[in-house]
Amino acid sequence: MKTNLWTDGKNRTGKLLCALCAVALSAAFTGCEYDDADINNRMDQLEKRVTELEKDMKTQIEAVQQMLDGKLTIASCTYDKATGLYTVVLSNGDVLTVAAAAGEGASLVGVAEEDGAYYWTLNGEPLKDAAGNKLPVAVAPGIRVNTATNEWEVSPDGGKTWLGTGITAEEGASLFAKVEEDEGFVYFTLSDGTRLKVARSTDFRCTPLAGKQYFTAGQTRTVKLDMSDVKKSTITKPDGWKAVIENSELKITAPAAENSYAETGGKVAVVAVASNGQSSISEVGVKIGTPPHEITIDADLNVTITIDSKLAQEWLYEGYYYGVRKLSEFSPEQVLEYIRNDDRTRPIKKTTTTTLEAMLGAKPEQGVSYVVYAVDSNYDDSVGAAVLDSPEEMLYTVAQSIYTKIEITDVTYENAKLSVEAMGVSECWAQVVPAADYNPSQILEDIQDSFWAPAKVSAKYSGWLSGYAGGIKLQAGREYIVWVLPVVPGKRTSSYTEENIYTQKVTITDITMGGDASVEIGEVTSSATDISATVTPGTGVYKFYSAYKTEAEYLATRDEEWPKQLIASGTATAAPNTFTVAKSGLKPEAKGYILSVAVTKEGKAGPMVKKNADTKALAFSAETPRAEAVEVTLKSAKIKLTGSDNIVSYRYMNQTHDSWINGFLWKGDEKATENELALATEESYNYKFIDGSNVEIPFDNLKSGTDYHFFAVGVDKEGLPTRLLRVDYTPTVPSDKFAKKDSELWTANYAQRPQVTNITTTPKGSGTGFHTVTADVAVGEKCAAYWIYTGVDDPTIGKLGALNKTVSILSNSSTKPFNGNQTALLLSEWGSASNNIFVVWQDTDGNYYEYEQVAKYVEPDPKPAE
Repeated sequence: MKTNLWTDGKNRTGKLLCALCAVALSAAFTGCEYDDADINNRMDQLEKRVTELEKDMKTQIEAVQQMLDGKLTIASCTYDKATGLYTVVLSNGDVLTVAAAAGEGASLVGVAEEDGAYYWTLNGEPLKDAAGNKLPVAVAPGIRVNTATNEWEVSPDGGKTWLGTGITAEEGASLFAKVEEDEGFVYFTLSDGTRLKVARSTDFRCTPLAGKQYFTAGQTRTVKLDMSDVKKSTITKPDGWKAVIENSELKITAPAAENSYAETGGKVAVVAVASNGQSSISEVGVKIGTPPHEITIDADLNVTITIDSKLAQEWLYEGYYYGVRKLSEFSPEQVLEYIRNDDRTRPIKKTTTTTLEAMLGAKPEQGVSYVVYAVDSNYDDSVGAAVLDSPEEMLYTVAQSIYTKIEITDVTYENAKLSVEAMGVSECWAQVVPAADYNPSQILEDIQDSFWAPAKVSAKYSGWLSGYAGGIKLQAGREYIVWVLPVVPGKRTSSYTEENIYTQKVTITDITMGGDASVEIGEVTSSATDISATVTPGTGVYKFYSAYKTEAEYLATRDEEWPKQLIASGTATAAPNTFTVAKSGLKPEAKGYILSVAVTKEGKAGPMVKKNADTKALAFSAETPRAEAVEVTLKSAKIKLTGSDNIVSYRYMNQTHDSWINGFLWKGDEKATENELALATEESYNYKFIDGSNVEIPFDNLKSGTDYHFFAVGVDKEGLPTRLLRVDYTPTVPSDKFAKKDSELWTANYAQRPQVTNITTTPKGSGTGFHTVTADVAVGEKCAAYWIYTGVDDPTIGKLGALNKTVSILSNSSTKPFNGNQTALLLSEWGSASNNIFVVWQDTDGNYYEYEQVAKYVEPDPKPAE
């Protein structure tokens, strides 16, 4: 697409309209014959021209949008002195023809920056939509020519309304007032004075870094390519040959020996196309055969030119010529011309080893690529002189001087722009580190260890400093070092030195206080668990940082330290956008604050704004259900909940005293427990739900002798929770089911008790100290179950009362349950030579009998002195 962005100050469209009207009127008054097809044709041309004008202006608007978004670069920019016009090729392929200074004809739609954001303007005034809001550049305004008035019109609302501009539709109306350029950028000045800086595209190139290549049948050779801005490429080759580009290398494979139809030589050509459509053709000569000589250049720029010994005797009578030139100045044709016409040049007949520096007579320039060439002389007796090869036959290879360019620009308090180009290599080791952590000797040590070696990155990078080589979180006011170590193919990692590492320091702009950038925190909306408020930036704000903090979190940091901490950890929002701070899952009546601080682009922070953001208290039902333990046994309990018909369900939890005291959600606090149950929305490990107003909840497999707490809240028909219900209980033997020793029940059933006899202890292996304990047990008909404790410890010590001591035995982990008569019953696998053995039993009526000790632990004799 080609768009004209210039004006010659002449209202050609208006004149054309007048001319057509005159023709029509003349025909009407004279009554003469006229060709209405001609007039229709002219009208069609007029409409077409108007359409083209509108299309041109829309293209300009789209270009401005993409320039401001950074999506376009300049592929090329040329100036014609005769016309005063710039022809600008954009990276998307559009072509703009812009006047170097358009003058008054440029005044139409412009762009204005306000608080870091861009908006469209109309004749210098903000262009607003139907709601009165300024139209951001991200939204393209409608643009048209009113054919009735021949005036440009603009629509801010997608064509619903059109605003007259007072500007006549001229040929080449433009958004731009002036165009300038330098080596790296093209600058477009809009009608309102806004200056757009657009970077030029990178240089397009695709250059083979070697001359003609010789192959054996089926052999693959690689030729490096110096490539930049190549978007696509195609390859042509001789029949039977293969060629492919991988990682900026041209891999060429000769045909196999048995392929009799393949060509033995020719040219491999690479057709490369740039992003702007520019193309180039690069060729590499190929041949199956033996080269007269070979050129090799190692990683340290040592040059070796090797002559084939047989050819040196039979063919290269006069040897060869060799030399070096910069790649940018190299031309095989010029080299041959120089050799033919310079009497000082003398051929060499033997293998030569030298260095690039020696060939140049000076150190290689940083970042410059050099061509080392060698040319056969091939002496001809008939003419008495050397007959040099044609340019296509010349053998050469490129020595790339390693150099890395690091540029850091646009440094702010949060980031910087980084450009890295390592010339002569395809990848590098690299990192961004705090300056205090930079250790070049450690880098050289790390690259020799595959585990510790830093990651390799591409030789080229253009982007944010924070995103380079794995990324780093930058801190305001801190100094960093970007280091780059080019990876030279074939070079041993142990050969690198500190001189090979390229570095660049940068200090991230520090945040300073005392600025006037401001924010406003709107009204706080809160419930029992959630808070929210919208933060709006004031004028001059680049970004602002916001967060919610509990009262405890806020008090943990001093007031003067909060702004920088908020900038480091808060949510960043770019002005002029607003941000809603929201926090959910809080406790009822939790105290907290919403904090926000604004910063200018220069890193100047205004005062921090703080606003109370407390959650509300829970609303409770007026219902008062009751809870009670209606049945508690040794291992179970039953809790009864009673409420009115307005109660529809209960949320409850049952925990041991230790679990409730140590639980992170409640820490033994009744208020926290009430809040958790009142806010619970689904069952979990801790909470259970049950429907109904009058219910009984059983609990089994409880720990006997352990204190438990049951908590519940009812839920009424409106969904409101009741206040907390609590029942404390301890699973134990009911007192009315306990037969104390020598009581009437005890005496009456004494003969029914378990009788433990033949207690035997057998050592488990030699010297272990452990014993297997067995016994015979005989029971009466009324004995339903019995429990036997076996161990060195006495579980009754410290307990008060027969019932508590009995329960202590029943709840001990070393107590085992049994029933019926037993012979050689295993009481313990890891007992001692002497044990305490206690027995508790239960009759068929559910009565428990006070424990009986049937064996007592005896301390063993001390080991006799040797």
